[in-house]
Amino acid sequence: MTLDEKKEIAKQELKKVFFLASNGVDVKMFSKFIDSIWHELLKDKKQYEDFCIEACGNVIFHSESSGEGVIDFIEIYEEKYGKMPDVWFMDKNGDLDRKQYENYHGDNKFITGWDCTPTHNCL
Repeated sequence: MTLDEKKEIAKQELKKVFFLASNGVDVKMFSKFIDSIWHELLKDKKQYEDFCIEACGNVIFHSESSGEGVIDFIEIYEEKYGKMPDVWFMDKNGDLDRKQYENYHGDNKFITGWDCTPTHNCL
């Protein structure tokens, strides 16, 4: 898969995140790759707002909020969309982080760190 293809998939995943967040799901953005795409989109305010409105009908804000723990939104994500694609487990350059990938596909709860969360004023 090319880097451009990975970026397109990451944008689609970001739309899913925004939809979940706009519906009250507490999403922790643990994906370094998807977060890097989010930061790219934030550089153009109009394009970003259009992207958000298309995704969920609201403008979503990037909130710095770091931590580590169980990523609880995965269960809700999987009920709605199925298993998370590999882009969730890539570093900011688009390379697969084997440790995260194996952690996700293991038998235990997915535990990792995050640096930000999506928020909006409607909650």
